Amino acid sequence: MAAEANQQTWAPASSTSPDRHVPPMLEKVEETGLEFGFLADLTLKTVYSDTNCTTERAAEKLKLPMAVTEPLLQHLYREKFIEIRGVAGFQNHRYAMLDRGWERVRRLLDISAYIGPAPVSLSAYTAMILWQEKTKQAIKPDAVRAAFSHLVLPRPRCKLSVWL
Repeated sequence: MAAEANQQTWAPASSTSPDRHVPPMLEKVEETGLEFGFLADLTLKTVYSDTNCTTERAAEKLKLPMAVTEPLLQHLYREKFIEIRGVAGFQNHRYAMLDRGWERVRRLLDISAYIGPAPVSLSAYTAMILWQEKTKQAIKPDAVRAAFSHLVLPRPRCKLSVWL
């Protein structure tokens, strides 16, 4: 994919707790590692599926920050797929479909009926899995015993396997 080749190497954001595996907060569409057109199409289907669509509601459904969702919605507005119906709050507009948007969304739904969270790019997913694998702590038998201590289990089931 072209987007995969152009994207930066992803690294988890540092956090105050070493146990937390939290990806960095996205601030731009390009940081998703996904093609702009793909995200714009998914955003259009999101507006189609919500008769009371706002920037905030679209961001919630796409599972993207408002700072990423708003430029996608503004692009759809400039392309005359949707209209701005009003302001719901600071950087939070109300949107509605236009005829051109209805035509486009019908074609998109014929290709894929998926409407929901934006996917994670393969490279971001791989980087997170590798990072988690590298930073995970070994599970010790005492920790397993402590975790199960509140349960009443038959004795044979309480034996720990050799691999622990």
